[in-house]
Amino acid sequence: KIDKTPIDSPLIEKRIGTIIKKGHPHFRVNLENPKTLIRLIMEKDKIFITKRLYKIDKKHFNSAKPHKRPFFYPGSMSPKLARCMVNLSGVREGETLLDPFCGTGGILIEAGLIGAKVIGVDIDPKMIKGAEENLKYYGIRDYELIRADARNFKLEKPVKAIVTDPPYGISASTMGEEQEKLYEEFLKTAKYNLQEDGRICMATPHYLQLEDITDEFKIKEKHAIRMHKSLTRIIYTLEKTGGSYHCK
Repeated sequence: KIDKTPIDSPLIEKRIGTIIKKGHPHFRVNLENPKTLIRLIMEKDKIFITKRLYKIDKKHFNSAKPHKRPFFYPGSMSPKLARCMVNLSGVREGETLLDPFCGTGGILIEAGLIGAKVIGVDIDPKMIKGAEENLKYYGIRDYELIRADARNFKLEKPVKAIVTDPPYGISASTMGEEQEKLYEEFLKTAKYNLQEDGRICMATPHYLQLEDITDEFKIKEKHAIRMHKSLTRIIYTLEKTGGSYHCK
């Protein structure tokens, strides 16, 4: 239904089929094994006609769940969300992606699987070792892992994309001013490690907004994902503006 009006799906399919046939008379319908899949998305009073460009093997997202990796640590991001963030960053095959809080390497795995070169940074040597184990397990070869503090390190060459899920939690040591300071210092470093035409995609908890980033980065997209009753993740994509960074 659209609002309270019933939708006649076969009628819509027929009309759309007629339009496509008129524009492409050589097309043939094959419902069993189509080469081109057309999908309609209805939202309120609008209908979007889409063409599938790529199909993802969803079996991977099951086999790559954090607890199924050789090295596991609680709180790791799901592979589906990690892939989503990699996609939002706009990184392409052959380009380089950096995760400054790489942890167990989940984001690096997803970026590596689409052909990106990946660099992971973490202050914890246990995470660096575990991330390498996971990357090798999934066949990722073009990677570099660095033990460093995400707040004060510089790469030799800036990267096309930075995708990361900085640490956060319920404890007092990660909330309030200390956590905001961590994000602020990370973003100051990120401006040196990101290409001018690059993009950052990062996750934050709902209680820590990045709306006060006004000069160095501009917010291009913002998406909320409810994790459980006490936590919603906010996914931001940021681009450079060229000014001086400050966070209130």
